[in-house]
Amino acid sequence: MPDAPVQPENIYERQSGVLPEPWLGLENMVAILATVIWIVLCAVLFWSAEPLADVLQVPLLQVVVAVSVALPAAMIWVIAFTMKNARISRGQNERLLHAVRSMRETQAAQGGRDAAADPGIQRKIGELADGQERIEATLAQILDEEGVTDTEAGKPAILRRQAPLEQEESKPLTVAELIQAMNFPDTAEDMKGMAAYRRGLKDQTIGGLIRASEDILTLFSREALYMDDLTASRTRPETWRKYANGGRGQEIAELGGDLDRECLALVEEQMNQDSVFRDAAEHFLRKFDKTFSELSDHLSNQEISALADTRTARAFRLLGKVTGLFE
Repeated sequence: MPDAPVQPENIYERQSGVLPEPWLGLENMVAILATVIWIVLCAVLFWSAEPLADVLQVPLLQVVVAVSVALPAAMIWVIAFTMKNARISRGQNERLLHAVRSMRETQAAQGGRDAAADPGIQRKIGELADGQERIEATLAQILDEEGVTDTEAGKPAILRRQAPLEQEESKPLTVAELIQAMNFPDTAEDMKGMAAYRRGLKDQTIGGLIRASEDILTLFSREALYMDDLTASRTRPETWRKYANGGRGQEIAELGGDLDRECLALVEEQMNQDSVFRDAAEHFLRKFDKTFSELSDHLSNQEISALADTRTARAFRLLGKVTGLFE
C-alpha cells in the first residue's frame, strides 16, 4: 500500500523538530483536580446548609450563586492556560536560540572552508603577509644599523632634539619605532606595535601626524576601505625625496601611479559629499607634508622605503592622488 499523504502540520513538525504539545499536560491536570475539588466543596456547602434551600428559590440569587461558583473555576483554568503558554514560549525561545547558534557555527565553518578554498583570498593573504614581512625585516635591519641596545635606545638616528624638562627621563623615538607607529598595530595583541603607537602619539615630531592619520583611517574603515587591501605599486625613495624638497608634477607622479581605481573613486565621492571627511583629509595631508619634509633628510633610502609601505603613507598616496597633489 502506498504511504499515506503527509499533512501540512506533520511536515512542519518533522522539519522544525517540534513535537505536538499533549493536551493533558501538568497544568491541565492540576486545573482539573482544582476544579473538581472546588465543585465538591460548593456542593457540600449548598446541600448541608438548610437555609440556602429557601434562598435558591429566588431567581436573582440563583444567578449570583452560579456566578460565585463558576468564576473561581474559570480563574483556575485561566491561570492553567497562562502557565502552559509561558512554558511553551520558554521552550520555543530556547529552541530558537539553539537554532541560531547552530546556524552561526555552520556559517562560520562554511565561511572558513570557502575562504580557504578561494585562491583570490589566499593570494591577498599572501600579499599582506609579504608586505608585513618586508616592514618587519626593514625595521630589524634599521635597529641593527643603529646599534640600538637597552643602554643606547636614547640615541636615535633622526632629529636629535633637546627634550623638555618633564621628558628628560624618557627615551626619544627611534627610526624603527617611528615607522612602526606610522603603520599602527596589527591587532590588539601586537604589544610591540602598541608600544610604538603610544610613544609616537607623545612624540613632538610625528604625534600630530599619528593622530591625523588615525582619524582618516577610521573614516576610511567606515566605508570598508582598508589600506592593507589597497593595490599600489612600489615607489622609489628618490621620488619621495623630490616631493619633500618641493617637487611637483611629473617628477613625483610615481607617488600617485597604479593605485586601485575603485578606492580612488570611493575617496573622491566622499571628498565631494562629506565635509567632515574632506576637512580630515586636508588636515592629514598638511600634517604628512610638514612632518615628512622634516624627516626626509634624516632618513636613509631603506628607511624611506619602509615608511612608504606603512598604512599612513598609503593613505597619503591615495588622498594625494584624489586631490591632485602629484600633478
